[in-house]
Amino acid sequence: MIMMRKNQLLKFLKNGISLLAIFLLASALFFHSGCAFDESDEIFGVGNGADSLYEVKGTIKSPVSRLALSGINCILTSDPEGGISGAGVYKTAVTGADGSYSFGGVGPGRYKIASSAEGYIPAVTIFTVDSNERHSITQISQKEWTLYFGPGHPFDPAKAYISVITDVFPLLAGPEDASVEVSLSKTGVGTASPAYEARGHQTASATIDWNAPATYDSGVTFFYGVAPEQDHSISAGKQGHEFASASGVSAAPGVITTQILAGNAAVDGFSVSIENNTQVYKAENIYLAVTGKDDHGKFYYFDINKKDMVNILDTNAAANFCFSLSSIATIENGVTKYKYTQPFKCMISGKSYIFLGKKGHIGVDKIANSLQEPSADNPDLDRNTIFDKYELTCDGQVTLNTTVVDFLGIAFKLKFNSDVADRGFEVASNDDVANEFLKRTDNWKDCVIKDAKGNIMRVSAPYNLTKFDDYLSSSIANSWAHYGTNELNVTYDWNFRGKVQTDGSFKIDIRKPNSETILETRTISSKPGSKMVFKCDGEPLPNNKTPAVNKLHAFICAALNRGVFGQADMSRDFYKTNTINAGQFNVYAQILHEKAIGNRVYGFAYDDFYGKDTTGTKSYDEARKGIVITLPKMPAVKN
Repeated sequence: MIMMRKNQLLKFLKNGISLLAIFLLASALFFHSGCAFDESDEIFGVGNGADSLYEVKGTIKSPVSRLALSGINCILTSDPEGGISGAGVYKTAVTGADGSYSFGGVGPGRYKIASSAEGYIPAVTIFTVDSNERHSITQISQKEWTLYFGPGHPFDPAKAYISVITDVFPLLAGPEDASVEVSLSKTGVGTASPAYEARGHQTASATIDWNAPATYDSGVTFFYGVAPEQDHSISAGKQGHEFASASGVSAAPGVITTQILAGNAAVDGFSVSIENNTQVYKAENIYLAVTGKDDHGKFYYFDINKKDMVNILDTNAAANFCFSLSSIATIENGVTKYKYTQPFKCMISGKSYIFLGKKGHIGVDKIANSLQEPSADNPDLDRNTIFDKYELTCDGQVTLNTTVVDFLGIAFKLKFNSDVADRGFEVASNDDVANEFLKRTDNWKDCVIKDAKGNIMRVSAPYNLTKFDDYLSSSIANSWAHYGTNELNVTYDWNFRGKVQTDGSFKIDIRKPNSETILETRTISSKPGSKMVFKCDGEPLPNNKTPAVNKLHAFICAALNRGVFGQADMSRDFYKTNTINAGQFNVYAQILHEKAIGNRVYGFAYDDFYGKDTTGTKSYDEARKGIVITLPKMPAVKN
């Protein structure tokens, strides 16, 4: 049996290794207590870009005496059921006098530990590694069996046994683990065929109570006489809590097989599912990070261990910002799914990041209580990491949207389950968008950013590149000249009416639609620069004025990006050469629109004018049906 960290979700067990062969091999490999041996020079289970290695360590104790056990043989192997290929026996160890074992240099993925010693009941446990692990395994001796289980349930080597640990956060056993009801059934078999002979729960005195209906503080449920070598499903329930479930759990005869179901207090939220179509990156090499704010503007992040939003000033924040796709794996009808429950709270101005190959760099300014976002520009941080973000905001309603105003790294496809309308991109390969830029012979091809080996990292927005600092100068000058002799008269929420003055300033009166009453007058001091227009913020068109003035500034920026400022109708004919724009407009946004589903995407900050963005908004009730984020096929990595 095993007690592990609470954030380790053992999704399912299927013992593909012959236990007898393992134990015979262990006897040949172990020479003295306290040593560990590598059986392979290769690190298996590490896909492209996975550069993290972890330590797996723990102790083995008797569940009856609570004393540390020395001389227990431990074999760490890959778990083929988790999609990991590689050597059969990877690392071996023998517990020392303090009952400890340790395996270093372990890559992310799913692994098995088989533990055994003469006079002890063999045990197998499966776990996922995506950080340093610390376990507390219990190994019961043949002599202790009756003390622990009672005389009515003797050990029979022909029978199988499953121990389930329902582990509610925080770490390890405690009062929060009590009162959990656990069920076990044969997969695909009706209730008429019993899955086990007896069910009991471990008490504080280290015995099994065969009459208790639910767990004690230990969180341990034991199923005696389980049908061997058959798939089982396990679920758990406790009022106000949510637990992982498991299917495909198979137990070998004469072995104690342990399954951990991680649990958390239920939060009000909705399911976020990630579909991994990359074909290049395994789940353990894909990382997520979710950030948002509360009503007071304080920053929070989603903590995969607590299954809740946590203030960024939390002492464990730096280590827990990113979590792997494998850490949210569940089995549904025999198929692996990747999903988590996103709380509604603390998700104002929410952003969700996905990193491929390695974790991203997210920092905290503890003095300013602010978040330092991943940097696509800094080569020491995330410039050479493929990553992207999408907007996921909860502020009384849920907003889901691609946000590629800065760059496009991953061509996501997004949808609410309530309307199944796809948003974002539908591409054969993630490089399809970048290739549209690379086809060009002008400077726009340089928006494609590659690493030193030629791998495409992202397509960058023009405001990030100095070569576009003056790109719109002719278009801006021509439109300013146009409105020196022609009146601007356009309505978008407000009516904006005015002309460019002889000193180059642009004086614009603001009215309500269909009204001649001037509410306020805005004088734009001078022509804006190209970089400011591409970024849609800064002088002389900042976004920190009155709502009406901010709308005016946004409208002008949107029209200049689209090449329509000066047209009589600025709601159409985007990205087309005319006499005013002189063929100068935001080609980055143009190409993204051409490749996006329905030609709708946020190509620059104010791309929502005239409904050209992908923003989806749902009520909380609609959002509870869940959302789906689909990752596209990724090109092979050049090493």
